[in-house]
Amino acid sequence: MKGSHLKKIDGYQIIKKLSENKYTETYQVKKDQKTYIFKALKPEYVADFNAISKLHYEYTLNQTLNTIPGVLAAQKLASKATTPETTKKDPDFEGILFEDFPDAISLESYLADQARLNFETFFKVAVEISEVLNNIHLKKIIHKNLNLNNILVNPETLAIKITGFNLAAKMIETREPEIKPATFAGDLHCISP
Repeated sequence: MKGSHLKKIDGYQIIKKLSENKYTETYQVKKDQKTYIFKALKPEYVADFNAISKLHYEYTLNQTLNTIPGVLAAQKLASKATTPETTKKDPDFEGILFEDFPDAISLESYLADQARLNFETFFKVAVEISEVLNNIHLKKIIHKNLNLNNILVNPETLAIKITGFNLAAKMIETREPEIKPATFAGDLHCISP
């Protein structure tokens, strides 16, 4: 994982970078002895309408899922971060501040740190992920981009939180058209039903 491009986020201290994708970087941050997760657009996408729209969509959709245990609850949409390239007091920067989730790391990092998972650990994590996904589906939402970076885990308790709803879709009661592989958006590493 590359280094952080952020040096501070509106009074929040950056603890560590958790993950990144093409458009965003996700950090664990701290303020007033409490930790949070902050998802920020990369500087090259700050003015990109599609990237900003996806971030705003993710925040709005996440608001409908905030009551589900195991979904990382969005607390506010933020626009106050500074990068090494900009020292303006209030630059144009977009991000989402999520709930407190201490000691979180991506499932990808957790698995990379483990020499081998025992059956008990594997099934505990797998069942918890399945239960959270079931509750998301009961709200008529399909994640569409579930991957190891969108699942956060506390390595001590094995509690999980699912995030990354920027490609998620609301299910409707009508028949959906067939999806052609060339137009598919998202990852096929972990696929939602």
